[in-house]
Amino acid sequence: MPNQRSSEIKSHWKRVRLLGCIVTGNMDSVTLHHPRGGSIYERIGTRGAGKKTSDWLVIPLCSQLHILSNWGIDGGKMSVEEWEKAFGRQVEMVDEVGRRLGLNLWEKR
Repeated sequence: MPNQRSSEIKSHWKRVRLLGCIVTGNMDSVTLHHPRGGSIYERIGTRGAGKKTSDWLVIPLCSQLHILSNWGIDGGKMSVEEWEKAFGRQVEMVDEVGRRLGLNLWEKR
């Protein structure tokens, strides 16, 4: 029998991807980012660089803003703080995803 939590997370991720990039609205090449550092640290702390905070706390980003360019938060060229200054606070993006989906993602984590 499949893990209930696993199927619930997969369903959640599908719904999040369908929102399109939270920054640009682009619907193409949407990937999921597990926010960490920066404003996330201010709200809940974090487990450290490269560690997921929660599978519920994901934001949809176009691949350019996630990993593929000099502007990618996980691309290694910008710090989280620089990225948030340029594109917005991750914590507010998580709030917006939750609002659009009708969920309190902070309680789900």
